[in-house]
Amino acid sequence: MRLALLCMFVIAAAILSILAIVELTADEGAMPVAEFNRHIAEVHQAGESWLESPRAVALSFVGEDCDCGKRTVANPTGDSASQTMVIVTDEGAHDDSIDTTRFRIFLSMTEAGYWKIDRARQSWRCWPGRGHRHFSTEPCG
Repeated sequence: MRLALLCMFVIAAAILSILAIVELTADEGAMPVAEFNRHIAEVHQAGESWLESPRAVALSFVGEDCDCGKRTVANPTGDSASQTMVIVTDEGAHDDSIDTTRFRIFLSMTEAGYWKIDRARQSWRCWPGRGHRHFSTEPCG
């Protein structure tokens, strides 16, 4: 009984931590996704297999290459059967104000069997001395 309660507590804590990651903040700017989703529907008709990977869809949306020092791609929620989130973070931008840009892309599996973007958010962090050091859509100085 105690083991079952402990397991339930651990699972509940994990779910809450995932929800904290997924929660949208007011400091993130919405990115338009409708045109991209029309594009991937057409690509799906052509039989492209990269649409089977949420990571590949997210990278195609933000651009395969970055003008930055380091790009990380994370999927903190994992791939479920129908929904996931991918976070793309570009650090060390070649920009005099913006240091890091973060994209949070929320995807779902379509009935046709490919991933589409439900919503995407972008925010950035300024270089030290150039503004805010947290992710926001506020301008850097």
